[in-house]
Amino acid sequence: MNKENIGYYESSIQTSRNAESIKDARKDGVVAIKLWSLEKQIEDLQKENEQLKKTVKTYEDPEDLTLMYMYCGEKLKEKIEKLQQENERLKNTTFKIGIGCESSIKTTLKYYSKSMMNLNACEEVINGTGTFETIARNLLEDGKCIIGWTDQEMDHRDILFTYHPFHLAGGLQRGLRWNDLYVSIIGHTSAGFLMEPNGNNQKASGYIREKLRLDDNHCDREICKLVSGVIEYIDALGT
Repeated sequence: MNKENIGYYESSIQTSRNAESIKDARKDGVVAIKLWSLEKQIEDLQKENEQLKKTVKTYEDPEDLTLMYMYCGEKLKEKIEKLQQENERLKNTTFKIGIGCESSIKTTLKYYSKSMMNLNACEEVINGTGTFETIARNLLEDGKCIIGWTDQEMDHRDILFTYHPFHLAGGLQRGLRWNDLYVSIIGHTSAGFLMEPNGNNQKASGYIREKLRLDDNHCDREICKLVSGVIEYIDALGT
């Protein structure tokens, strides 16, 4: 509301006061009622006019405006600080929940992985599609796993698989690369097998036996089948 509106109300008040002469000239009941209504309107307009004057004076006073801006600015700053604190609290909470969920998921995956493995009566790992797939999934997820394996006859081997290990430092020799699949038969031998990202990494049994310096016996032939099966599933699931 501006001053023009206030002037308009003041003019309306003056015009309405002329109704007093009409009241003196005519005593008719209907006119009296109308005049009473006008007087009520005059009273309401006077109150509204006074309120408008106070409002305009308040907002036209530069000092009051400055104080109002300062007050609003401080309130806004407090609100922003509270929102930032709440945001940090939520970020920390989400981060902790995320770590907990990730740990729980990995534990669950490893539990189900064990149940998918091919095992003998003594719970030693044996060759089979369940074994090949589970080792491949663990390598793609976690990069490493170790198994107690048997050829189902008389031999047992502890075999460590490592996939895409972090190359910390130093030049690698013997054709080794960071993105190899490393197979270590504990106490016997180890080798790295090149894994290309195109997914075509099948190795011949003779090549695996040569790389691992194995013999042509039942146990070593079964180890070649194990390594070949794991590579096949890594290719299928994604290098």
